[in-house]
Parts: sequence; C-alpha cells; structure tokens
Amino acid sequence: MLLAVEKLTVSYDKALILNEISLKVEEGELVSLVGPNGAGKTTFLRAITGLVKWDQEVLKGTRYGDILISGAVYFKGERIDGLNAPHIVKKGLGHCPERRRPFSEMTVLENLKAGAHLQRDREKMKKNLETVYSLFPILKEREKQVSATLSGGEQQMLAIARAFMSEPQLLCIDEPSIGLAPRVKQDLFGRIKELKELGLTILLVEQDVNLSFSLSDRNYILSHGRIVAEGYSQELINDDTVRKSYLGL
Repeated sequence: MLLAVEKLTVSYDKALILNEISLKVEEGELVSLVGPNGAGKTTFLRAITGLVKWDQEVLKGTRYGDILISGAVYFKGERIDGLNAPHIVKKGLGHCPERRRPFSEMTVLENLKAGAHLQRDREKMKKNLETVYSLFPILKEREKQVSATLSGGEQQMLAIARAFMSEPQLLCIDEPSIGLAPRVKQDLFGRIKELKELGLTILLVEQDVNLSFSLSDRNYILSHGRIVAEGYSQELINDDTVRKSYLGL
C-alpha cells in the first residue's frame, strides 16, 4: 500500500469540508476521486500533501477563522500528516494543482527545472527532462516560450510535467480537464495514461466521470465531504442509484 488515508476530517471555521474520509492507493494503480464542484476534492489533495497545514499557519487569527484537521495519512507505511509540504514532496508524494498555475513569467524549461529543484543528480534530471519531452513533445517545441503565453491545454501539460520532474512515487493530479475543449481533454488524458504505463502511481481528482473512469483501476465518489461509493468503473456505472444520484449518467 503506497497511500492510506484514515478518517481525514477538515473544517474551515465552522464549515465541515471533509468528514472522515478513508482512501487507499496501491503501488502502480491509477485511482480516481470524482465528485461535483464543492464536494471537497481539492481540499482532500491539499490535506494529504501538507498544504492545509500551511493554510493553518497562514490564516491563523485572520477573519477566515480556524482551520482544523484530524485523521491520519500514511505514505509508504510512514505517517506524514504532521509534515509540511516540502518534506512530503521529498518523500515522493507529488501534487499537480488545479487550474494549472505555471510560473507565468518563466519559460517552459525554467518551469520544468523548478519542478526538479530537489534533484541533485544532473544526469537523472536530464533523463527525466527527456522523458517529459517524449510524453509532451509540444513542450520541447515551446521550451524557450514564456509559460503565460501557452494555451490552456499546453499549460496543463506543463503543470503535470513540472510535477513529474520532482520524481514522485505517487502523483496527485487535481482537475486536469477543467476549462479544456473535449479534443484537448482526450489528448491530455492519453498522456496521463502513458505516465501510468511508465509505472507511475496516480491519484486523479476529476469531475469528468467518463474520462477518469476510462483510465482508472479503482474509483471513489465524494459528495458533500463524504465518500459515498467506491469500486471499479463498470461496477459503479452499473449501479442505478450511484449512476443517477452521484455520476449524473
């Protein structure tokens, strides 16, 4: 078991965002976490990668109120929920945030090198860069281009590639299809599939059920801060209640 989350609960001030979420990801899997806007998907990823802990420090004493988090997160058998985000990245848990967020004033190549800032082995970094360019050839073409000038799809590819450069053992990808045209989505998910085929373990958070279910080994459905169903794609699609109430199919 690479990742095990046990009864993770997060509240912002008096608003309960996540209510005792438990989830597991085995090595080599692509696991999807699906649900509508506001279900708590992004908060879940921020919590397991140490960013809610960062929120606690930054927002403490402000008008936003207190942020409370409880439960346990284990990565490779070690409890990590008390660690900050940089330490979690060093341990091999990567995070590709929603809405892409490249370093807009930097070039494509500078963004990719920033993703590899923890890598001290130059040869390994060079090899990872070659892998990125083989998966995302458009980034090779655009490597000297300022990232703010890229299209939405290209920026999303850059965000995933930048996260890959940190050499994660588990890569969390948050809403990669948001704001993209259907054809661009299909191309992007093809690249994510290739990352999985390279042996990368992936936790995919997504609203597009059809796309995520087409790639995933297992799925969790999040609604109003709770896991309401889990299982294999066809198993969930064949369940009338799950399909109509939570998947919108």
